[in-house]
Amino acid sequence: MMAGSQAVNELKSRLSAVGITYSVENFTAVADPLLEQISLMIDSIDDQSVIQAAIMWALDSGDCPAGGEVVRYFAHRYQWPWLKEEVERKRADRRSVRDLRGERVYEWVLEAFDDDWDDADFYPSLQTGGRASNGSG
Repeated sequence: MMAGSQAVNELKSRLSAVGITYSVENFTAVADPLLEQISLMIDSIDDQSVIQAAIMWALDSGDCPAGGEVVRYFAHRYQWPWLKEEVERKRADRRSVRDLRGERVYEWVLEAFDDDWDDADFYPSLQTGGRASNGSG
């Protein structure tokens, strides 16, 4: 496996590419195969901090088109406790400054943690046993 910063950059690049696909195509079925490929990469990463850095970058940096949509897929697929805790914290921060739009973005991501998340139906890879195992930490 590649070094930590190289792995983070590769993961960010792939997340950005799928975000661009969302923005251009506006259709989850086109993005789904790309998300599944990223999942295979995530499954091969032993350093959880690499995954965390890239996922939080996609959600918060503004440099990943459709970052919230991208992160929702992984939130549902992996059910990472660290991601849920971080999103809940960020939602509370937005609420405390009365940023309703910002708060809603984080609520939207939290919805994907629900086992019965309605939008999962839009992702074929989540219908074929798409719950992956790299959820430790």
